[in-house]
Amino acid sequence: MSAWISLVKKEFRLGLPALLFTVIALIFIVGLAGYFGARHGHGISAAAIAALVLIPIHIFYLLCYMFDSLQKERKKLHLWLHNPLPGYSLLLAKLVSALIAMSITLFLSCVIVLFGLKFSSDNKEIFHAFSWSNIFSTGIFSVINIYLFALDFAIWFIFLWVFYRMLTRRIGGFLSFIITLVLFGVLAYLDNLLSGTRFYEWLTHWGKVSLVDILTGFNFNFSLNHGSHLSVDNTTVFYIGSYVFEAIIVAILFCITSWILDKKIEV
Repeated sequence: MSAWISLVKKEFRLGLPALLFTVIALIFIVGLAGYFGARHGHGISAAAIAALVLIPIHIFYLLCYMFDSLQKERKKLHLWLHNPLPGYSLLLAKLVSALIAMSITLFLSCVIVLFGLKFSSDNKEIFHAFSWSNIFSTGIFSVINIYLFALDFAIWFIFLWVFYRMLTRRIGGFLSFIITLVLFGVLAYLDNLLSGTRFYEWLTHWGKVSLVDILTGFNFNFSLNHGSHLSVDNTTVFYIGSYVFEAIIVAILFCITSWILDKKIEV
């Protein structure tokens, strides 16, 4: 276990430049928005809105982080693969490091948004509709989904990258890229084809949860000023089964990727 923790630390150091770049970019974007907003008397609100826009973009954070990390490993692939730990440990170390980095930038973005809600005079009206508990609950629900989407994208990318590296040792880079691209297209087509079938509905359409139930479960106060009301579409639902199904697919992909890394990529 200590060897794996050391590997996580090494991966985090490897990804530190990317993390610093992201933090600097975040500060720059928020600062720029705050500067232009301040010229019109809305500096804090503008900064908070910029941070709010950046939060959902984090679904691509792990993908970009893994791309950068794996490209760095490509230059010294033999050293990485000569590590005595199994393939799944190598990949998990990268994912954990990426999740730590993502959590840092996501936390900073959320703090800026909450700061804006607390101190901006433009946002005082929001508390007539939502309390702090409502905001935190909605934020937690959103952040959980951001992490799930980010992991999904990252593991698909890792699978395709390892598949591509396996092919390059045998048939060259250009043809390997084309075959990998075709594989991605075929898998996306099959996924789209499956999602329209009754079988897919049977697999995934269980554990129905209404977003209205979640909102009311979070004790949302839907009353706004002057007797108006916030309307929510009662047909807006999601299924726990779809999350479970996607988790199983991602777990299978991760196992296949680890096996390819261990057995099919020569060093």
